[in-house]
Amino acid sequence: IRDIRGYIDRMVSLKMNTLILWNDYPPQNSRELIDYAHTYGVKVYYGFAWGWDTRFDQIDPAHTEELTEAVVREYEEKYASLGLDGIYFQSFTELNTEKIGDKLIAETVVDFVNDTAGVLLSKYPDLHIQFGLHAWSVKNHTQYIAKVDPRVFIVWENCGAFPFSYIPNDVADFGKTADFVRTLTP
Repeated sequence: IRDIRGYIDRMVSLKMNTLILWNDYPPQNSRELIDYAHTYGVKVYYGFAWGWDTRFDQIDPAHTEELTEAVVREYEEKYASLGLDGIYFQSFTELNTEKIGDKLIAETVVDFVNDTAGVLLSKYPDLHIQFGLHAWSVKNHTQYIAKVDPRVFIVWENCGAFPFSYIPNDVADFGKTADFVRTLTP
């Protein structure tokens, strides 16, 4: 990241306090970036895939166990020593279908996320974990999503109109979006 200070200075002037970086590898100047962000109270999270970039036709326990091992290894090898405030991930929910093979994505992703977060949090109990959850594939099965480990913070994506849309003036289905959001709160 070339202009760390300028980027963070602009964030602070806009009253932003969280920076999530999604890269295949942490930038070489990660420590400088994190230290500078922290001088302004900006929290830094690095994002990486938890099976989000994996394409498969079936989900089975052996596969998700391998994914859990890969996620833990990636965190330990690339991120654990950086002094981050936490990690952000996406998993296999960014699909326009409710199932992979014969398995409900909502049910399977919750089991996978809870297992993986459980391993990470048993080793790193102060780790803050954010889950970028795409609503497309789980919106009709939120009873499963309610079972996500309470130590994992869900960041809802693709829930409909703004503020979930990437386009700020996308408000055509705001009523439907508001109805969906109401289903997420008790």
